[in-house]
Amino acid sequence: MNLATHLLHDAWSDAFDVAAVISNDTDLCEPIKIVNAELNKVVGVLCPAASCSQPLRNVAKFVKHIGRRTSRPRSSPTRSPARQSRSRRHGEIPAVTTKTAWHAMRDAHLGSR
Repeated sequence: MNLATHLLHDAWSDAFDVAAVISNDTDLCEPIKIVNAELNKVVGVLCPAASCSQPLRNVAKFVKHIGRRTSRPRSSPTRSPARQSRSRRHGEIPAVTTKTAWHAMRDAHLGSR
């Protein structure tokens, strides 16, 4: 309930353009649907379970499975080019290490709408 409340509050307050919810809880379907549809925000799901629930897949703008390799903290914010390309091939979420990189990723996603 707290996550849904904060998601709705932050969306109404225009505190974000893109949000990622780390959950596989279908109770979050309605808040995600409202924020995506009525507030024109982009909310996706980073799913820590082996498979993401179909109701969440239906309402999220994007869905990404995160496992042990993608959810653990990184010891270093930089990656070698070989490591980075291998990560993308295997479906890992690329590390965003700077505010500029985050904005570039957000703008690229919003520009494709």
